[in-house]
Amino acid sequence: MHFHVSTSRFTHSEATVIRVEGEFDVASVPSVAAPADQSIRTGRPIAFDLSGCSFIDSSAMRFLMQAARLPEVPMAIVAGKSPIGAALAVMPMNEGVPVFPALDEALDWLQDRRGEPGDGGGSPVDGDEQGEAVEA
Repeated sequence: MHFHVSTSRFTHSEATVIRVEGEFDVASVPSVAAPADQSIRTGRPIAFDLSGCSFIDSSAMRFLMQAARLPEVPMAIVAGKSPIGAALAVMPMNEGVPVFPALDEALDWLQDRRGEPGDGGGSPVDGDEQGEAVEA
């Protein structure tokens, strides 16, 4: 099993991007929940970039649905061409969390939810990404 999570913040939408690669399952949910909790506490929008996921289980789906139920924190999901796109398309979410094919589209949507002007560019606030790689 391979899993990697990294986070970054983007200036134009003030969003935290949580990028998940590999298998998003019960063992990896805590690694994704930690940066999500930080964003939730600060009210920062979240973009879950799952375009690098090869698998998602019910625990990860449940985590995403719980995060989606927080109305004060805008959330978007990026599926890209991931094989989990079909599962995300039918996932029941509170008020419908949009699933986008590209990160830029998700960040633009989150920016619109915050009502902030911006140039549509997605440059990170800092060049450092935090991440964790887990091999099993």
